[in-house]
Parts: sequence; C-alpha cells; structure tokens
Amino acid sequence: MTSRRDAGWRIPVAVLGLDAVLAVLVTHGAWFGPGARWVGVESDPPIFMWYLRWVPWAVGHGSNPLFTHHLDFPAGANLMANTSIQVPAMVMAPVTALAGPVAAYNLLATAALALSAWCAFLALRRFTTSAVGAAAGGLLYGFSPYMLTQTRGHLNLSLAVFPPLVLLLADEVLVRRRRSHRLLGVLLGLLVTAQLLTGPELLVTSTITAVLGLAILAALHHPLVRERGRDLLGVLGVAVLVAAPLCAYPLWLLLLGPQHVSGLLHPNDLYVTDLVSLVRPGDTAAIGVPSRFPTPDSEAYVGVPLLLLAGVTVVALRRRPAVVAAALLAAVMAVLSMGPRLHVDGTATALRLPWRLIGGLPVLENILPIRLMAFTYLMLGLIVAAALGGVLAARGPGLRLAGAAAVGLALLPLLPTLHFPSSPVTTPGFFTSSAVDRIPAGTTALLTPILDQDTMLWQAQADLRFRMPEGGVYTPGPAYNTPPSALRDRLYAVGAGQAPAGPISGEERAAYLGTLAAARVETVLVGPPGQAALVRFFTGLLGRPPDATTGGVALWLGLPY
Repeated sequence: MTSRRDAGWRIPVAVLGLDAVLAVLVTHGAWFGPGARWVGVESDPPIFMWYLRWVPWAVGHGSNPLFTHHLDFPAGANLMANTSIQVPAMVMAPVTALAGPVAAYNLLATAALALSAWCAFLALRRFTTSAVGAAAGGLLYGFSPYMLTQTRGHLNLSLAVFPPLVLLLADEVLVRRRRSHRLLGVLLGLLVTAQLLTGPELLVTSTITAVLGLAILAALHHPLVRERGRDLLGVLGVAVLVAAPLCAYPLWLLLLGPQHVSGLLHPNDLYVTDLVSLVRPGDTAAIGVPSRFPTPDSEAYVGVPLLLLAGVTVVALRRRPAVVAAALLAAVMAVLSMGPRLHVDGTATALRLPWRLIGGLPVLENILPIRLMAFTYLMLGLIVAAALGGVLAARGPGLRLAGAAAVGLALLPLLPTLHFPSSPVTTPGFFTSSAVDRIPAGTTALLTPILDQDTMLWQAQADLRFRMPEGGVYTPGPAYNTPPSALRDRLYAVGAGQAPAGPISGEERAAYLGTLAAARVETVLVGPPGQAALVRFFTGLLGRPPDATTGGVALWLGLPY
C-alpha cells in the first residue's frame, strides 16, 4: 500500500513534470532545431555561457570567482557588479564540463521556467485547497510575459525561484507558525545568500516587495502586528546572523570593491510599464502581436479577462485576507513598474508616479521599473489559485464547469507562444579544436568582431586559455563592453563596413599599437563577420599578413612591443 506521505509527493512531482514539459515546448527551437542553437536572442546569452564556464574554472584554479582578469584585461571586471550567476554556475558545473557552456545554458534557461513555476506552485498551494488551482497560479507566474521576455537573454532574472520561496517562508512565519524561528531564519539567510550570488537585482526588488507586502498586512490586521511582528523579528534576526558573514565580502565587492560600478546605467524613464501594454498582448503570447511600446526589456501584459477575473475573485473572497492583500500588492507593484511618470500608448505624460520618490536612491537607481511586474504576476497567480480552488469546490457540476471555464478563458490570452526565439551557435572551429593551443596559455588575445558578446563564448569554449582586453561587462565610468579607445572605434567601424580598412596614418598606428601594448596583447584573432576587411586592417597595422588562417580565424602570434 502507498503511504500518505508517498501519495502527498505525487502531486508536486506531477506538477514539476508538467512545468518541465511546457518549458521544453516553449524552448524547443534550441533543443530540436537544425544545428547547434541556444535559447533566446543573439545578444546577451553568450555572457551567461561565459559565466557558466568561468565560475567553476575559477574555483578549480584557485582564482576569485567574483572578479576576473580574463575580461577587460589588465584592469579586470568586478563580476558582482555584473550578472555573474555564481550559484547556478556551480550547480551546472558538471553539465558544463561534460557538454559545454551552450548545452548548460540551454538546460538552465529551460529549467528556470519550470522551477520558477514549480516554486510558485509550492507557495500558492498554501492559499488554496486545490492543487489544480495552485498549479495554474504557478504557471501564470513561471510562464508570464515577464518571465518569457527575460528568458530571451537574462538568465539572472528568469531564474526567479526566490520570490515564491520567500512567500512560502512568510506564510510559515506569519500564518502556519509550525516551525522554529531558528530553522526558518537559517533557511531565509541561506536563500538570501544564494540569491545575492545569483542576481542582486532580484534580491533588491524582492526586498522592496516584501516590505510593501508586510505594510499592507499590518494595515489589514493591525491587532496582530505585535504578536506576529515578534515572530518575524526573531526569524529575521537569525537570518541576518546567517547571511551577514556569507554576504559580507560579495556585498563589499559589489558596492566598494575594485572596479565596482556606480552611476546611472540606463535611462530611468525608458524601461517602464506602459498603461496600454497591460491590456495589449505582446509577442510572447500565442495570440499576441509584436509590441510597439518602448520597453524592449520586458512585457507587462495582463489582459482584460484576467483583470476582470481578479476583480470578481477579490469581491467574492473579500473575507480571505490573503486574497485581498495579494490584490493590493499586485496593484502597488504594477504602479511602481510604471516608473517615475505615466506612459500611455508609447507617450510619456506629465503625471508623476510613486517610483519617482525612490527610483533615484542609491542601489535602486539602476533597477528597471518594468521588472517589478514579476511580483504582480506572482500575486495574480495567488488570486487565480484561490479563484480556481473556490469554483472547483462549488456545489454542482454545472457551477464547477462554468467557473473553471471562466478561469481558463481569463488565462487563455497569456498562453505562451511556441515560436520562441533561438539563435545559432556560430563559433569558429578554431576555438573548439587543438588549433587553439597555438595561443600561449595565460596570454592576452584581442578578438574581433569587437563589441560582440560572441567572443566571450569563443573564449569560454577555448577553456579560458587566454585573456581578453574586451568583454560584455560593466566597468567604472560607468562603461560597457571594452574600454573606449580609438582602436576600438576603428575596429568596430571597419568590421561593420562603416570605415575603410586603410590606409593608417603614422599617428593612428602609434595610437593603435599603444592601445595593444597597454593591454599586453600578444595575439590577434580575427573571426567573422567583417573578417576580410579586418584582416586587411591588421595586415596594414602590424606590417605583416596573418601567421595562419585556420578554423575560420586569421591569427597573428607573438606581437612585439
């Protein structure tokens, strides 16, 4: 006979399987497409593939995984100030070692969707008697338009298991109250540490959301503030004791360490939720259309049907504190996601919004407001879970069928597209063959095309044999992707066909060679695209043709200075 405990695990395992199948269906272009491909678009994924290789490599070689001289050499790059996914990279280290960084990235990008949805299910099942309702709410969060757009290239944000797990712990602390404060505090401290080393931004936005959520709960249940607040402070105290020693060095490095980044990285009024985008589907939905709003980072579609369902559910279940609190928090986070002023149909209005009050504060100044929609989707998932739980518990099969159909119709517009983007792997064979051994190990090589993150993938696939004076990282200034120089600008223009490969004046040659010497470049590797023009350029600059052209790369070795 099957024990009750064994039976109790069947549902979570089944839901995880469902989430995994849907995640594979969404990302199938990378798994089953022609040739080697990766999940997402062409720009940012190679950065995460590089991290997946770098972190275990650094640990294995006794280097600091939070700082690297393999990019932006010789100054190096502060990886805490970038999206270095330290914990996931270590978890995926066996896959990276066996199958390479592209396969590890695809597996993690796919798993991120499934795990985010599943962790939301684990949290939401505490707010409904229906496992089906909790699973539906988890799918809404894990496969939301926000999550799908982040899956195109922001692995640090699509791996969003932290918010639902914090919700689960909050329920245990404030409602269930079955576990010791010490155990819950230790779990929270470890979760905070893991999230800091996965992506500081999601930790910061989760903290903002948690503070606002607690404020809403305190306003709704004022008589319980003293009693439950004491429990909460006990758990937070233990969490601080656990997290402080673990997070001290990463936080110091992030905020004050060498090559730390300060200043505004993005326009603070661009990546925001447009009011119309809440009700107009974008291109992540199966029935969507390409978005015309200036929010390339993410989508914020909720849809009129789901808004109506949420409204009806809140009215019907207004005596359920969790439902009311979730609705208020969903609304607050949606408003904050609109940024410092309201945008309507692509046009910024003069109406100032609450984000203006906090968006310019240190640490918060580089939070993209639209990313706060992740928490709106999580709260909407709670409302959907409660709604479906209520209708499935209704008397009479007719009412249950009608209610379930209404919930299904409300969620239908958010059904994810199965035409999710994937991109081909175009690594020249040189970097995956023994030919790369021609580069002396530990030396510095300049790779073209310049300002192209693909070169980071090439370096990772070459097992980090060489350093680069370039790379897709933020550095002090703030600056991004290769320190500015006349050589960088010329290489980009020549490779893009915007400038001739020659002639090179004596003054230009001195400046260009000086830049190479300052970075201690001993090898130049010219790959596609723009290869022919760049070969002519370096032939003129270095005064000799390539030492070899092999594996799709032209290379010059042993540059003298």
